[in-house]
Amino acid sequence: MSEAWSSREGTARKRERNPKGKGERKTERERNQRKESSKEKAQGKKLEGKSSKEKLMIKYVRFMLDI
Repeated sequence: MSEAWSSREGTARKRERNPKGKGERKTERERNQRKESSKEKAQGKKLEGKSSKEKLMIKYVRFMLDI
C-alpha cells in the first residue's frame, strides 16, 4: 500500500512542477499561427480575397511540398 501511495505522490509532484494547463497549449497554438503567417508574408503570397476552398487547397499544396 505504501508503494502505491508513493507513486501517486510522485505523479502529483510532477504535475506541480510542469502543469499542463490550457494557457500553455494556447500559447503553443498562437506561436505556430504566428510562424505560419510570417512564412506566408516571407513568400509574398497573399490569401486575401480568395474563397475558403482556395485557401485550403493552397495550404494543402504547400504542406505536401514541405514533406
